[in-house]
This record gives sequence, C-alpha cells and structure tokens, in this order.
Amino acid sequence: MNTSTRAAIALLFGLFSPNLFGQFVTQDALKVGDFPPPLVMGKVVQGPSVGSVTWEKLRGKVVVLEFWNTACSPCVQAIPHLNELVEQFNPKPVVFLSLSDDNPDYLKQFLHRKPIKGWLALDAPFDPTRTAFHVHGIPTTFIIDRLGRIAAITHPAKLEAKYLEEILAGKPSSLSVPEPDAGEGPRPVRETAAGSNPPPTEVTVSIRGPFPIPARGAFNSRRWNKAHTAFEAQKACLQDVLADFFGVSRSLVLGANQLPEELYDISVVAPQGKLPELQACFAEAFRTNLGVSLQLAHRELEVYVMTLRSTNVAGLKPVGKPGGGGQSAGGFQMKGTTMDSIASFFEMLFGKPVVNETKLSGFWGADIKWKMSEAELLPERLDDGIWRLLRTNAPAITSGNLPPELRDKISRHDLKLLQAELAKPDEQQFQPDRANVIKAAREQLGVEIKPARRNLPVVVIHSAK
Repeated sequence: MNTSTRAAIALLFGLFSPNLFGQFVTQDALKVGDFPPPLVMGKVVQGPSVGSVTWEKLRGKVVVLEFWNTACSPCVQAIPHLNELVEQFNPKPVVFLSLSDDNPDYLKQFLHRKPIKGWLALDAPFDPTRTAFHVHGIPTTFIIDRLGRIAAITHPAKLEAKYLEEILAGKPSSLSVPEPDAGEGPRPVRETAAGSNPPPTEVTVSIRGPFPIPARGAFNSRRWNKAHTAFEAQKACLQDVLADFFGVSRSLVLGANQLPEELYDISVVAPQGKLPELQACFAEAFRTNLGVSLQLAHRELEVYVMTLRSTNVAGLKPVGKPGGGGQSAGGFQMKGTTMDSIASFFEMLFGKPVVNETKLSGFWGADIKWKMSEAELLPERLDDGIWRLLRTNAPAITSGNLPPELRDKISRHDLKLLQAELAKPDEQQFQPDRANVIKAAREQLGVEIKPARRNLPVVVIHSAK
C-alpha cells in the first residue's frame, strides 16, 4: 500500500490533520486540569458504538483511559490488575477504556487468550488520539474526572482503587506522573542541537533510509527548531518533510509523485544565520541521495481563499493558548489552534491550497460539524469482511464478483456507491460534499471559503537523472 493510499484511508475516516499526523509536535504536553482532546477512534471492539464514546456523553463518569498494545509486555502484565478494578467498580460510574493501535484481526486472537473486561477500542489510522494525548511511551493511563478534566496521568500498575475513589469524590488525585517504561513505544522527538550540545560550526545534512511504512505505531514525526537552525524528521514521508522544511503546505509540493514512497530519517543542522546555506545543502542531499532536484519558485494557482465573515458565531472563539483536538467524522474540534491550521484542515478536504486571509492572529477554539455525504457515511456501514476483501482483492469489488459468503454483507446500493468511490483517485475517495463543508464553515466558524487564484511559493520536484 503506497503513501497516498494510506493517507486516503486515514482521510476516509476524516481522522487526521497536519497537527495530528504521527508525532508532529506543535502543542504543549497535556497536564492535570486540562480538558482532554477528542476521542478519535477507528473501531470499538468491546463497548458501545463509536458515536457513544465521546467526552460529552461520558460527562458525569470517571474514565480510565489506557494507551497500550499487545506487543508491550508491561501493558499485557497490567491487564489482570485492570480487570480486577473493572469488577470492583462495576456498580459505580467508572468507565475503563483501553485504546490500542494493534491489527484488529490479531487483537481478536489475543483477546481469546487474555480477555479484557473493560471497553476496548482501536485508535484511528495514524494514531491521532494517541498523538493528541502526547503519549510517547506505553502503557500510559489518563484518568478523566466527572467534570471532563484530566485528573491524573499514571502507569496502570500504579492505579489503585483508593485513587479512583478520590476522583469519584471530587478530590484532587494523589497520583504522580510516572516515567515511561524503557523501550516501550515511540519516544518523543529530541531537541536537535539544543540543551547542552555545543552549537554547530558547519552545515550538516543526514538522510537515512528507506524504511517501510509500519503496520502500527506512530511515525512521520517532524520538528523545526529554528532557534538552533535545526530540522529533524523520523520515519517521515518526504512530501511532508519538504512542506515543513520550506514552510509551505503539503499541496504546494509539486511533482511529489517523483519522490520515493518509503519513509526516511533526516537531520539538518547549521550555525545560526546560515539558513540559505542550509537550504542549498538540503537540496543537494536530496539530489545526491534520492535522485530528485528541488526548485523553489512562485506559481499562480487555483486555490480557495478563507476570509473572515463574522466572529459572532458559536464555533469560533479566541483562547489564550494552544490546546488539543482533531478531526472526526463529519467535522473537527480544536481547543486552541491558529487560523493557518484551520485552513489546513479545509485544504485536506478540498485537495487544493486554502489560503488564510482572515487576518486573525493568536489561538482559536474551533468546533464545526457539516452534513455528511453518502460517501463519508459509507465506511461505517461496511462489514469487516468487505474491508478485508478491499485490501486483498479490490478487483472483486469493482467487478461485483463477490465471494458467496460476502454477497449478503453489502446492499446493492452500497456496493454501487463503493464501486463509484473506488473509481476515483485515492485522494478523492470517501470525501465530504464540498458545498456542505463551505456552508458549515460560514455558519459555524464565520469564515467564507471561495475559489480564487493566487501567486504562491511552491517546491517543484524534478528527476535529477
């Protein structure tokens, strides 16, 4: 499965944004007292439907949210202890929710051997919930109080009944935040050329790879430390690397189909004030190592322009600091983000650059829901068997020649709709109706989004061969 296909599958659920893709760190770490980011799940394995597992619907209950997976030995060791707590608090308003990034088929086999008694769900593609919660090591457990705020962050082995009783009673938690288990889960992106390291005296560029796209877990982390003129990416998609490094949106990297599809580790460091030299060395490293040349240019392009219509709306409010959030089916919610980031959400949906001309600075809380199209709603109705067939033998779906055991798993209407979506380019599949999104943006966020032409900076990719 190539990079564009994986991105299309994630967009199919409307579940990731530039700020929630892999470990692209743009926000302060969550702490006790914060409101948690939305729960963006791909599937509930045990428990109520996905739509019923939201902070709004869980208000009034204490929620024990554990991030784990079956390959993490401390996570597995904690299961019996958590099962005991589930039984102990069964009559009380406490919900235990374990969120995994496992392969769903393997997870089902695992549960036959080692049952889990609480709710169990899978994170959405590219682990947006885990990323939004800034979870860099597992197991990590968040406890959300009855008012919907983070009451404690801990390790499941340290969670005792007395701590849950404290939170049920509305008291502050006496739990302390643990250090992550060594060797378990991805680690945070390190600060390159920062801290005690001496400042660099020359420009250096390192490109390592390629690496395959992992079956699970976070990847595609990127960070610009401009105070130290250092850029670092780990297991990252090259189109995203170029967009971040040169400060343009992903859609303004032209000719990206000529880039290798695998992932790369990239480290770029220079003395302060040497950014032009850094960019030149970076481009030369791409030519030498990857066989592509990079050109910075300006092009007049068809775009969408986002302008301010009104700030007297329910869905857009100024806030004092950045906060969590993300995209969900039929909308998105952010506790604190920039208008540029909001424009990037719409850019993903529209497949064209969206230029922010609202002139609004600072951080904004944004909450929008649009009327979902039939194409958007279709994935929730598809049987697991149809999804497996889509991954292993898509021509059987496009031809309508389904195996006998799957013919009654999808209606004729849904089959035709699925065939129509598969006939589209990857990035256009299972997308919302553009008019519905624009209408919702106008009414709920107070912004107007209209087609236009603009002269924009772009990164142009050519073959160096």
